[in-house]
Amino acid sequence: MIPFIYLCATMWHETEQEMRTLLRSIFRLNEHQFETTYLQNFRIGGNKQPDETYFQFEAHIFFDDAFKENKEKIKGVKSKQTEWKRYPGKEVNDFVKQFIKCVEDTARSYYDVNIFNPKVDKFITPYGARLEWTLESPPGRNEEHIEECLNIPCRLILHLKDKFLVRNKKRWSQVMYMYYLLSFIPTAKYKTDFEPKTREENASQNQDGLQNNSQNQDGTITNLLNQNESQANLQSQEGLQNNSQNQEGLRKNSQNQDGSKTNPQSPASKRYETKIAPKTFILALDGDVDFKPDAVHRLLERMLKNDEVGAACGRIIPMGTGPVVWYQKFEYAVSHWLQKATEHVYGCVLCSPGCFSLFRASALMSDDVIKIYTGNPSTALECIQFDQGEDRWLSTLLLKQGFKLEYTAASDAYTYVPEGFFEFFNQRRRWSPSTLANIFEIILNISSVSNANNFISKPYLFYHSFLFVSSFITPGTIFLMILGATNLAFPGIPIWLAFLINITLIGVVMLSCVLADQERQLNIIAVISSIYALMMIVVLFGLILDAVRSEFCSVTTYFFCYVAGIFLLAAILHPREMINIIYGALYFLAVPTTSMLMLIYALGNLHVTSWGTRESNKVKKGKNLKVDESDDNCSCFGLCRCSCMPRVAVKTKLRKDKSKPKKKEKTEKKKHGQKNDVKNNKTNNSKSSKVTRLEDLRNAEEVDEEEKAFWNNIIPLYLNPSIKEDKTLKKKLKSLRNGVYAGFIMMNLIYITIVFVITQTNELNNDVFTINLPCPYQTKTFAVDPISVVFSITFGFVLFSQLLGMLIHRYSTFTHVVSVSRIQWIWNGVCKKDKTKKPDPRHHNAVLNMFKENRRSLKKSIRDLAMDHWNECETKKEEPETDSDDQSDNKGRSFTFGGSMTRKKHGLGISGRNDKDETFHV
Repeated sequence: MIPFIYLCATMWHETEQEMRTLLRSIFRLNEHQFETTYLQNFRIGGNKQPDETYFQFEAHIFFDDAFKENKEKIKGVKSKQTEWKRYPGKEVNDFVKQFIKCVEDTARSYYDVNIFNPKVDKFITPYGARLEWTLESPPGRNEEHIEECLNIPCRLILHLKDKFLVRNKKRWSQVMYMYYLLSFIPTAKYKTDFEPKTREENASQNQDGLQNNSQNQDGTITNLLNQNESQANLQSQEGLQNNSQNQEGLRKNSQNQDGSKTNPQSPASKRYETKIAPKTFILALDGDVDFKPDAVHRLLERMLKNDEVGAACGRIIPMGTGPVVWYQKFEYAVSHWLQKATEHVYGCVLCSPGCFSLFRASALMSDDVIKIYTGNPSTALECIQFDQGEDRWLSTLLLKQGFKLEYTAASDAYTYVPEGFFEFFNQRRRWSPSTLANIFEIILNISSVSNANNFISKPYLFYHSFLFVSSFITPGTIFLMILGATNLAFPGIPIWLAFLINITLIGVVMLSCVLADQERQLNIIAVISSIYALMMIVVLFGLILDAVRSEFCSVTTYFFCYVAGIFLLAAILHPREMINIIYGALYFLAVPTTSMLMLIYALGNLHVTSWGTRESNKVKKGKNLKVDESDDNCSCFGLCRCSCMPRVAVKTKLRKDKSKPKKKEKTEKKKHGQKNDVKNNKTNNSKSSKVTRLEDLRNAEEVDEEEKAFWNNIIPLYLNPSIKEDKTLKKKLKSLRNGVYAGFIMMNLIYITIVFVITQTNELNNDVFTINLPCPYQTKTFAVDPISVVFSITFGFVLFSQLLGMLIHRYSTFTHVVSVSRIQWIWNGVCKKDKTKKPDPRHHNAVLNMFKENRRSLKKSIRDLAMDHWNECETKKEEPETDSDDQSDNKGRSFTFGGSMTRKKHGLGISGRNDKDETFHV
């Protein structure tokens, strides 16, 4: 059974550069697929099975809010603001047009051809529309005979979602492709192998209105979902009132309404569940990710090694420019080096990011995964889990079902990260509460999770419990660190004054998160983050002074060198990413901003459920520009950017303004001095108007009745945009914010007060709590207070456990890479010892690629040379002697073949001699 991978990406307001990045990855994978398929032909021709890691794929992209909406004024309404009535439009928006143009442009540039116009199939669907491209082999390379079992063309399918028909946001796009690709497509595809007549009967039943569900005996998704059709239609006719109750009733009444498990008596469903589903995978992607085929192979190898692995994620590497990106490069690197590796070794990875992770179909379609994932939140905590971090929520469900989540450091993927201070904070405002909420969910169910999942132990969950509590008191720890360093660097400043200054700055941020709007909050945080960045320089000088005064014999010096040494060792063990250690200096300056102010901002805005990045920007062009200016002028990253990188600031403004795709201008208009007209510049640069003018879908075909029935049953259950959230949910979110925020503040105030009081009491009472310990390799002693000892030992033990996990994972990655690599000198040694052993055709990649790329030209040249040789021979029979001038004219243009021309299994060998009797070989 050949594994099959569905590439599933979600898009909304990506830029042209981000779209091209994703498309290049898809076309690169298509090129790799052609090469590997050609090589697998030799194995099948030699009565061998294809390689285990050989896979076939299909790319699906789900585009949110893909159509322009129409609106008209509501007459007869007296109000200060004009009210509009909105209704669906038939024209795709500018982002979709830009993506369609990028498909053709990327294909032309990637295949290095002037014209590359693949056929586009257009379909009208119940959720909007669908465009399908067949990614055939590049021109000139599609003449090879491929075995039927391998000759499955790669397709690029663009699903255009209409917000008036289905719900927006990433989670609902994931629900769409899970049900469509893992329930409808397999059952509709494989049932024809067993019951072709039943499918025809089902089609006629669908045309008659799907009234007789009992006549369908094929166990497909259509039969399973039709049990709820009458209830779903009744629900839509009543305006979808009391939706949550109706939806729950539908779930209870339907034995298998979602199609996660088909009828076990059906041969098609039995074959799919036992043979096909375990080797069917979904590669979740973001709309701006860049990856190579080897990265997909490394993830697939992890999945094929253990059937209990539900998901595998790779190493995510940030892309972009500017200090904010530099900070994230170091942050991502350290989190993967230490945290992800430790989770993989000691238990399971708690989050498989949706930007680049491979999920197993059978794991996703488990009852307690897909059914819960499609639910609507009823509590404030569920709202944070479901909608603020859907990737982590899906990973939590897989863990609770007993599946293992793994991390593969040998699989690299690149993605664009926020370049602006405000966008970065808004992204983390979503991520931080979601992370805490999902870890809290696991901690509350330690016994049940450890019993259900054989890969998670209770000590591993206690480790995460300690990290969970530590994350809440991290702001207090940073506060005390700054206070102590200020006292060391400036002994003349009273400790109470330094305490008052720091508590005032933190108090301003805390109050702004409650009283001010988000834009003002971010402006205040940007200013205070700049102040704290300067104060971290004071902390650094304080550490240096403490080390010099104590002659490198103090707890603070030991702990700082210990942490820095672990980071340096981790960088050395990751040589390809060693450059990220340079960004550690910026990470050090931003510790108060990201570890203290960011958590305060995230918990203070716990009730805000907006996405924060790529928000709808139809009216916010001016506001976004102001935000960028304040970002570049106020934050610590902005200070660096304004003083050192003014060009990057301009790039950021262009990148932040995502309201409309950038359009090229005609060069003829510039020559004649005409004004730029945006309406006339929509598709002038494209060489194929058929590809770029797809906003008119009147010529599109309707999908078949079976697929219509599928969507007509799925949409009312989960995807209907009329499904309203609980009206009391906002109040619940505010109530949760107030409770968590107040508890978070009180916890840190108590922690700071206890430590501060003990420290001051110790100083006023002649160091009553101080312990003198001998310095190693020295005769003197150094003073140690119990608090610093407990802190250093506790967090030092956590870092040491992460170091051990990283070392074990490094060894595992090394063995993984070695096992899939072919070292040339070893292979040559084996071939020399065993001369009868023929090398595998896979080791002729370079020769095969050269042959395939030049096959047409070689054929033509061979025919021309053969005809010239034949004509020359015929001429010599009639005229044996020729003029010397004619010989000189023909020199260098014709060849005399004295050798042979043979066609071998793996290529074409040609040898001969030219007029100068010089032997040549092709």
